[in-house]
Amino acid sequence: MLDSLKSSLQSALDKIRGAGAVDEKVINEAIKQVEKALLLADVSLPLVASLSTRIKERAKDEEPPAGYTRKDLVLKLIYDELVELLGGNSPYLNKPKRGEETKLMLVGIEGSGKTTTTAKLALYYKRQGYQVGVISLDNYRLGAAEQLGQLASKIDVPFFADPSLPPKRAFEEGIKRLREAGAKLILIDTAGRHRDETSLMKEIEEVSEFVKPDQVILVIDANLGQSASSQAAAFSSRVKVGSVIVTKLDGSGKGGGALSAVAYLKVPISFIGVGEGLEDLEEFDAAGFVSRLLGMGDLKSLVNAMQLAEKEEKESLERMASGHMTLDDMLNQIRAFKKMGPLNKVLERLPLGGVQIDEEVKEKGEENLKKWEVIIQSMNKKEREDPSILDSQRVRRIAKGSGTRPEDVKELLRQYEALKKAMKNARRNKRLASLLGGARRCR
Repeated sequence: MLDSLKSSLQSALDKIRGAGAVDEKVINEAIKQVEKALLLADVSLPLVASLSTRIKERAKDEEPPAGYTRKDLVLKLIYDELVELLGGNSPYLNKPKRGEETKLMLVGIEGSGKTTTTAKLALYYKRQGYQVGVISLDNYRLGAAEQLGQLASKIDVPFFADPSLPPKRAFEEGIKRLREAGAKLILIDTAGRHRDETSLMKEIEEVSEFVKPDQVILVIDANLGQSASSQAAAFSSRVKVGSVIVTKLDGSGKGGGALSAVAYLKVPISFIGVGEGLEDLEEFDAAGFVSRLLGMGDLKSLVNAMQLAEKEEKESLERMASGHMTLDDMLNQIRAFKKMGPLNKVLERLPLGGVQIDEEVKEKGEENLKKWEVIIQSMNKKEREDPSILDSQRVRRIAKGSGTRPEDVKELLRQYEALKKAMKNARRNKRLASLLGGARRCR
C-alpha cells in the first residue's frame, strides 16, 4: 500500500532517529524529505507547505513532556500533522444501525471500482452480523448487473437486478424482494457518472429522490490524485454525500493526493480499498493509516481484524488457551488467520519498528498455511483429535492424500506441538492470562 510514500516517510524518520542531537538543521532536512515524499504522492503543494510550516513552528514552541526527548517530540509532531492532513482523529460515526432497515446508495464515476466495492461492503457488513442485501440500478454499463450478481452469489447475500426496468421500477421491485428475504441493510449500486455529464448528474439526483437513502457513499479511484476533490465537490453539489470510499490504494502513487484532497473538503473517508480481493476493504482510520505509513504498525486495525476472524472460532480458541487443543482447533485458527487477509497485509499492521520482513519469508508463511490446511483435511477424525497416534505409515498415507511430502506432515506436527506448548506457557503467565480473559470479554 503506497510503498514509495511509505519508504520515503520512513527514511525521513530514520534521519531523525539516527541523529546524535536534533537541531534545526536536522529538523529542516527531515521536513524536506517529508515534503518530497508527499509531493511525489500527489498531495497538493499548499497542503504540503502548510504542514511543513506547522511542524517547524511547533518544534520551536513546544517542549517535550517529562521523560521524553526533543527527538521524540519531533517524531510525534510529524505523526500528528500527517494524521491531521488525512482528516484528523475523528472516527467515522455514521454507521448503520443494527436491526433497522438502512439504505446505502453508492455513487461515483465510471471505472472507479464502484460495483466491486458494493460487493466488498456487503461482505464487510455481513461479517459484522448485518443482514445484507444488494440491488443493482446500473442500466448503462453492459454486464454491470451480471457482475454484481455473481459477486453477491459468491458471498451469499440476496441480490436483485432487472436492467429491462426503469431504475425506479427496478428499485421498488428490488426492495420488495430483499425485504422478503429478510435483508435489513440494503446496498444500492448506481450507474457510473462523470462530473461533466450534466444529464447523468441530474439523474443521480432523481435516483436519490426515489431511493431516499439513509446515506450516500461516494466511491473515488485513488488514481485521480488531487482531482479527487473536484469529483467529491461535484457529487456533493447534487446529493448529500455522507462518506467517501477511496479505492485502489494498493498500487497508486497518487493515493496520498486523493486521501488528502477528500479530507480537505471535510468529507469523512469511511473505507479504503487495499487490494482486488473481496476482503480487501478496510475501515479508514487516519491515525492507524499514518502509523502504518511510518512503520509503526496499526495494532487497532489488527486487533479488530483478529476479533472478526476469530468470532466463529471462539470455542476452539478457549480450548487452545486451556492447553487442550486438537488439530481441528489448529485448522480453525489457520482459517481464522487467513480470513484476516494475505499474510503481508497482516504483517504490515504489526509495529515492527521499521524492520523489513523478507518477501520470501512472507511467501513461505502463506504457502505453509495453505499446505497445513490441506494436510489436516486429509486426516481422519480420530487422527485430528489425537495426533499422537500418527505413526510413519499414517504419515505416509496423509502425505499422499494431501499431495505433500512426509516431511511436510512432520513439520506440521512439530508446529502443532510448539503452539500447544506456547499456549500452555501463556496460561501460566498471569499477565498473558489476564489479556486472554480481557479479549474473551470483548467478544
